[in-house]
Amino acid sequence: MFSAAVFASAAVLLSASVPSSDAHGYMLIPESQFQGSASSAWVVQIDPVWASDSWDGNNAGSVDTFKSLKSANNFKDLKTLMDDASVYGADCGFTDPNGTPQPIPTDGKATFSRALVHVGPCEIWLDNTKVLYEDDCFSKYGNENQDIKSVFPVDYSSCDNGGCKEMRFYWLAFQGVDSKTVWQSYKDCIPLEGSGGASTTTTTSQTSKTSSTTGAESETLSSGDSNSPSSGNPNTPSSGESQNSWTGNSATPAPESTNSQSGTTQTSTWTQSPSTWNTWNQAPTTQGSASDTPTTTTGPSFSFRH
Repeated sequence: MFSAAVFASAAVLLSASVPSSDAHGYMLIPESQFQGSASSAWVVQIDPVWASDSWDGNNAGSVDTFKSLKSANNFKDLKTLMDDASVYGADCGFTDPNGTPQPIPTDGKATFSRALVHVGPCEIWLDNTKVLYEDDCFSKYGNENQDIKSVFPVDYSSCDNGGCKEMRFYWLAFQGVDSKTVWQSYKDCIPLEGSGGASTTTTTSQTSKTSSTTGAESETLSSGDSNSPSSGNPNTPSSGESQNSWTGNSATPAPESTNSQSGTTQTSTWTQSPSTWNTWNQAPTTQGSASDTPTTTTGPSFSFRH
């Protein structure tokens, strides 16, 4: 006869083995508008467009590989790369560029709905002006605890006299799925109104890097679900996700989300952080300031990391 402890252990193992849709956030301030329900999901998940045997999942090694391949692939900026909708998904992702214009922040910041939890580059534009870029936004603004929102320093001075009509946020997140590396595309377009906004010269990280096993999933110039890298050690376990380097050409469209715009969780999801699982779009407390075109498959992949 099984004891209560055995049943409890089985329940924990079962909950940890149930895969669910990935969700990694969206721009919260200024607030993203959506064409349907608010969605934290990636727009598409594809095999690396830049071929290499050195891709290393959600680890610093993938950032090094990305940087080493930029010149050979004529990389100009993330916007130019990811505006190719045939590869990186719909322009503006799930957001509505014609939604309700949002006030331009006056504090020189932009706030994500949760922590960026994957390594990889991110970029922010105000109309035609690039105001933020980093090759690895996790190391600069991310956190293993998804409850700590990522905060980016943004110079809004180009918005004086009503000069800014739109913010665009791009994040190319690197992840390890089924023993290979994949790229996850995130794209937000936020209509703006008003003029001006505080500029900032902050260059230090805006979020704490303290790990948390109680949070959930952990997307100058920089921004991360708990597939965060293991402090530069690819062999350190983080969430059971594989770190093998692979390349290929399949793309997975993002799952639908039932999250509300305020970030309230509607759907449980498998966390990538160490020994935890979490929910989508929680509204936690803020802390801290090519190769071939991929083909689309019909369902999301799920991430496991050693």
